[in-house]
Amino acid sequence: MGISLSEYTEVFHVPYGVPNNDGTPDENYVDVKANLEWISVLPSCLGWPEIQRLLRIINAPSTPLMTLATDQGIAEGENSANPFTHTSFVILCLADIPANTKSSITSLANFLKDHLTDEIQHTANVQQRALNLQIRLEIQPTLFHHHQFAGWSLMILMVASEQDTRQSRQTWSFGLHALEQAVKNYSRSQDN
Repeated sequence: MGISLSEYTEVFHVPYGVPNNDGTPDENYVDVKANLEWISVLPSCLGWPEIQRLLRIINAPSTPLMTLATDQGIAEGENSANPFTHTSFVILCLADIPANTKSSITSLANFLKDHLTDEIQHTANVQQRALNLQIRLEIQPTLFHHHQFAGWSLMILMVASEQDTRQSRQTWSFGLHALEQAVKNYSRSQDN
């Protein structure tokens, strides 16, 4: 298990690219916070109840957060001890777009990192085994085109490697559950 925090230099665009020739944004971007009912039909969520649950928790009206993108998949890797790898990412930010400064996103990342560390360690203790899970929290410059705001967002990448796909998905699910708990703790901390 390992959790790291880093900074990415390439700018992430929301919507995902510059506006089209007619001035409209990329139609693949969905404001999930404003459209919770769309979660179950988003292509990146089809067949992935774990991701649907995570997006509902992050984008709930009671949280100060929202998601910007997500995806996941399972692949067979080169590590013979743990050849099945489940990888996913979610990009999130503060729902109040002008609040997405570098310092606020760094603070969010540090908070989530601390709580993820505690949650993952607790899960490993309960499971009585080491979890083959790597989590990378990466702050990244972000251009919010609709708001004409240059700010920051946070990508959370999870990689679970195990001996079979069932174990890989289970370990990955443990990581998502830890992230759900960390988000809930962050939301509670902002209410005070």
